Amino acid sequence: MKFLSALAATLFDRASVLKVGSTTKPTNVTEGDLTATRLFLGASQLEHNADPAAHGSAWTSFTPVVEQDSGSSVTVTVTSARYRQLGKVVHFEVVLNVTGAGNANNPIITTLPPITPYADWSTNPQYCGQGILTDVSLNLQYPFFAQIISTTAYRLRPVVSGMSTAGQIWLGGIQFTAALASGDDIRCSGTYEAA
Repeated sequence: MKFLSALAATLFDRASVLKVGSTTKPTNVTEGDLTATRLFLGASQLEHNADPAAHGSAWTSFTPVVEQDSGSSVTVTVTSARYRQLGKVVHFEVVLNVTGAGNANNPIITTLPPITPYADWSTNPQYCGQGILTDVSLNLQYPFFAQIISTTAYRLRPVVSGMSTAGQIWLGGIQFTAALASGDDIRCSGTYEAA
């Protein structure tokens, strides 16, 4: 399908929609004709939408903020932070290197890309991704789920089976309880629905 998509995008210079299953052969098009705006495949025809907007925007950089205490940001170097929106779906990836220090026994919270998530996060926890927190002082890695907690941020929730739904269910409260420190690394990728 990737090949057909690339081929159609190269050959067709007008916006159209994907249509498969038409049994009516277009006029002035011969079977297998690749110069037409439609590729006629026997009993079916395929039109490709060559408009880049239909495939989403290009990746856009953003600058996430990391906290490990209410309102107290942790200094990080943004190695990579980007997002891409396809319709109402937002994909993001971040690689952050900690250069400052956090506060132990507090949740680690990171800001989302600048696109507000669907409002359901407030009543139903919305898990939007996964990642790894690397503690360089102990040479340990902590896998986590990214859980949306507001219109702008997600919390790092540990991957633990049989974990209670009450209490400190976030990195900083269980498993990794230390303060973020220089050299630690946060890597996360995820997807969520835009409002």
